[in-house]
Amino acid sequence: MNSIIGPEGSRPAVRRFLGGRNRIFLSLLFVAALLATISFTVNDLFFARAQSTDAPLATPAQLDQLNQQLNSKIHIVGQKNNALLPSSLPAYNNAGTSNDTATTQGNFDGAGHSYSTQALALSGITLNKTFVYDGISFLWPNPAPPHSNNYLSAGQVLPLTPVANATTLGFLGAAANGASSGNAIITYTDGTTKTFALGMGDWAKIQTSFGNKIVTSTMYANAKTGRLNVKVFVFYASVAVDSTKVIQSVK
Repeated sequence: MNSIIGPEGSRPAVRRFLGGRNRIFLSLLFVAALLATISFTVNDLFFARAQSTDAPLATPAQLDQLNQQLNSKIHIVGQKNNALLPSSLPAYNNAGTSNDTATTQGNFDGAGHSYSTQALALSGITLNKTFVYDGISFLWPNPAPPHSNNYLSAGQVLPLTPVANATTLGFLGAAANGASSGNAIITYTDGTTKTFALGMGDWAKIQTSFGNKIVTSTMYANAKTGRLNVKVFVFYASVAVDSTKVIQSVK
């Protein structure tokens, strides 16, 4: 019900776009499993849509006020909507977003560029809010800028909340300076594993890679010097899992 991007595997040659090294992110990482139990899934979808569709978008001023109230931990909006086990998660190691009034807070690509928190809100994604994509409920992490709020893949092991009959493991993320991929490893509670290729497209290119789907986009990103008029994207990737087993973690 969650997942991680492993650093292993071949990578394409570096392509300069916004600067920085070619590297793959679980951008503002969320992972969730699509459950086979229909009643369980329906309840999740209803709750998530009530949070993400019916609720009005926050203004930049409201976001700034909210950011001051948030701590650096993932908030759980019910276990059904959160796959990660917060108490045992490794620390985030990248600050992928920034406020428009403090654009130096983020550094998604290693060159000082980041997603705008305000632009993401306008696209329908806000801190600590659940939304649905491909039938999966994702909870956007809530650490406010300038705190780290996503994983730059480095072999982290992410423990998952045990879920019976899960069929799909979903990821949200993006790569910087070209599409990038590596090997990820699912470990089941019975000790067996599954290795699969996990890749993400370049966050500043509309062309998808590795079968990714576009979850959302913003009309601009933030740079150290202010707004950068480049459209950036958040992508979705998924992998089928053994529904007769229970996932313990993803590396």
